[in-house]
Amino acid sequence: MGDLDKFTGFNSEAFTFLHDIAANNNREWFEANKPIYRNQIEAPAKSLLQSLKSALIVMTDREMDGKIFRFYRDVRFSKNKSPYKNNIRMLIYPEGRTQNNSGDIPIFYVSVEADKIHIGVGTMVFDKITLDKFRRAMVDDEQSQQFLNLVNPLLAKGFTVNEPPLKRVPSGFDKTHKNAEWLKRKGMAVWFDTDIKKLQGKDSISNLMNIFSQCQGLYDWLKQL
Repeated sequence: MGDLDKFTGFNSEAFTFLHDIAANNNREWFEANKPIYRNQIEAPAKSLLQSLKSALIVMTDREMDGKIFRFYRDVRFSKNKSPYKNNIRMLIYPEGRTQNNSGDIPIFYVSVEADKIHIGVGTMVFDKITLDKFRRAMVDDEQSQQFLNLVNPLLAKGFTVNEPPLKRVPSGFDKTHKNAEWLKRKGMAVWFDTDIKKLQGKDSISNLMNIFSQCQGLYDWLKQL
């Protein structure tokens, strides 16, 4: 990939742009500032994606693919008609995304925002096969303890998990089970916010990989479901 692999960070102009577009989310302002977007956000984001793919191949011992989400919003069915997003989001995931058609495997997520870097590792929404495997793991003493031994240290370090979408334990499972809260989940990912300075400078990839590597145990556990 040549120079695309040499991500050296976003400069301050990129974060100023992301801050300013929140208050100037219109085509006129964007067109006037499009060179900043192209040079200080879009191009470095492509470099970041390639660099993370290369680093995650080493960490996971698996070929990686990835995507950058469109900066332009789809407003067709939205009450919010703002034409642009105010962050740059990307996914890095194993090539193929599925394990021999046996269910989704986890991904790595990065959102570059005006005031923070939002990072996620896991599976946002399980497919039906993997959801069933996860729920069965939560009622298996050995598997659930392995899971908790991986998740709890991350939570103690400041990682977070979203609130489960289900209000009740799904049918077929004991509503008083010790892992009832985990049974209410339809996906499993951990999240971490870090300072924008972590993506400014030559140590940017190392900074992100330090966060991702802390989640490798959970990533591997989810991958084997």
